[in-house]
Amino acid sequence: IGASTGLGPSGTVDFFEGVVQLGVSVPLVVGTNATSSASMQTAFLSQGNRTLTCRFNGDGSYVAGTSGGRMIVVNKALASASVSGVLGSYALGATISLTCNVGGLAAPFVTGSVVFGQNSTQLGEPLALPGNAQTQSVTFNTQAVNAGPGQAYGCAYLGDSNYFSASSAAVFTSV
Repeated sequence: IGASTGLGPSGTVDFFEGVVQLGVSVPLVVGTNATSSASMQTAFLSQGNRTLTCRFNGDGSYVAGTSGGRMIVVNKALASASVSGVLGSYALGATISLTCNVGGLAAPFVTGSVVFGQNSTQLGEPLALPGNAQTQSVTFNTQAVNAGPGQAYGCAYLGDSNYFSASSAAVFTSV
């Protein structure tokens, strides 16, 4: 926000997404060279295009005014996936219990499904994540059927409307 000469305007600024105010009024930081500034941080709960504006609420010397809209794009967030429960050696036919842990932001929570794999082969059908939490776990049981060292197991989160897909690092065991 600027003025023609001297110190910049004082007072507060409100930030908006469309007609919805984001947070509370923010005090201006009065600067020299006839300018002042204000900033805020916010989080958007879904992806898509957003139009942001700010409104100067006026002070004793300057009248209120609203900026033109500025469009931003909110992208999908990154999720994480990790697999656990595979360390050690197993006899042929033994049950191997795999757990896939999927994490995202505090909000929105990750939703959707995960798949498990062994040596680049999908094991079973996709399994739904269980509920509403920042980190969620799904367990899958399989049998040790391929003999030999270096059996690689992993999981992959398939993504949703707010999160990109993610794959775990492989963990290895011997059968």
